[in-house]
Amino acid sequence: PAPISGQLPYPAAVSDQGEVPGEVSSAKKKKKKNKKSKNRSKKHKQAGSGEGQTGAAAAGAGGAGPSSAAAGSPAAKQAAPPAGAGGASTSAAAAAAAAPASSPGAAPAAAEGAQGEGKAGVVELGGDRRCTVSDFKGSKHVDLREWYRKDGELKPGMKGISLQVADWNTICSAVADIDRAVQQQDMSYNLYLSGKRKVSLSQFKGKTYVAVREFFLKDGQEMPGKKGLNMTPEQWDCLKKGIPNISAAV
Repeated sequence: PAPISGQLPYPAAVSDQGEVPGEVSSAKKKKKKNKKSKNRSKKHKQAGSGEGQTGAAAAGAGGAGPSSAAAGSPAAKQAAPPAGAGGASTSAAAAAAAAPASSPGAAPAAAEGAQGEGKAGVVELGGDRRCTVSDFKGSKHVDLREWYRKDGELKPGMKGISLQVADWNTICSAVADIDRAVQQQDMSYNLYLSGKRKVSLSQFKGKTYVAVREFFLKDGQEMPGKKGLNMTPEQWDCLKKGIPNISAAV
């Protein structure tokens, strides 16, 4: 019988994939379209990310400024100092500029004892002892006193004696006699001042001292009082050298 139009005269051969030769299924077309659309979207994404990275790199380079670009130029390379030398000196200079300046008034404690040297009315005797001129109620006095340190400063202590100007003048006029008594180890020497005060010699552990001190009587004998100062021969020599300074201040 004659074949019906629209029908094959023989059974259609089916391929291994279940497709009829010469025909493309609509599902396969859809898959191809989907793959193409996916490929296009990937390309757009890659292009967008590439533009973002390029923009970020350009922004980073732009943040460095024109100086960064200029630094890469040959002229900048010649002008720039080596990192090991110029960089270190620049950082050291910056650190020195940032460091606070030292206070000019911060003097060592060891040099503080010599601050009285050269001042009018101040003679350093050594061992934190001084001869100074003070003014009390409008009257001048000469202080032979031991000082102490507090908060980095020397302050007058309780150990010492305050002399009237007349007593000071008596001592100045008897310097030669006091020196002679020290050389001869004359423990009986006494130079009496106003009130119950005197200059005498004393010994302690085989060493002679020049004592300017108050005294009191006990059983008819003169006993040393609390107010006064015992000076070593070296301190007495310092006092003698400072006599012109003290006398000028009173």
